[in-house]
Amino acid sequence: MKINPKTDEQLAMEGLFPDGVYPAEILEVEERDDSKGRPFFMLKLGVYNDNQETHVYDNVSDNWMAFKLKHLYESAGKLAVYESGNLDPSDMLHWQLTVVLMSEGSREYTSKDGEKKTAPPKNVVKDYVTSDALPEKMAAFRAKLDAESDLPVPESPALPSDLPWEK
Repeated sequence: MKINPKTDEQLAMEGLFPDGVYPAEILEVEERDDSKGRPFFMLKLGVYNDNQETHVYDNVSDNWMAFKLKHLYESAGKLAVYESGNLDPSDMLHWQLTVVLMSEGSREYTSKDGEKKTAPPKNVVKDYVTSDALPEKMAAFRAKLDAESDLPVPESPALPSDLPWEK
């Protein structure tokens, strides 16, 4: 058998979703504090591509990359909740969203005990957008959710024009 040998990183990258815009659902959410005592939400998202699902973790806060927190609420059709200033993580479970997903290669880091380690490649959430950014996939995702669940699927507002990563 003739093969094309691949590195561990190439093999890991093959398991990732391609960069793009995907429908997603918040599967878990927890409020935590960062090392400076500032609150943030740690999210576990189910991200869907045709008949595939992957789990992606994201942290959102109004203390860093505040645009992502606002866009998350816009994507879920919950801008009024965001504007109230009172955000409750228990309300966020099973929200349907649209995410901009990117691939991040492996990276070196130093663990808390000072040991050099390598984090594997992974998908990361670059931003949250409204479902208008992906009408066909989101419509199929909404239909699938409607068929499998009695949870309401929110309508999303228009795509924000202030996406900082597009500038």
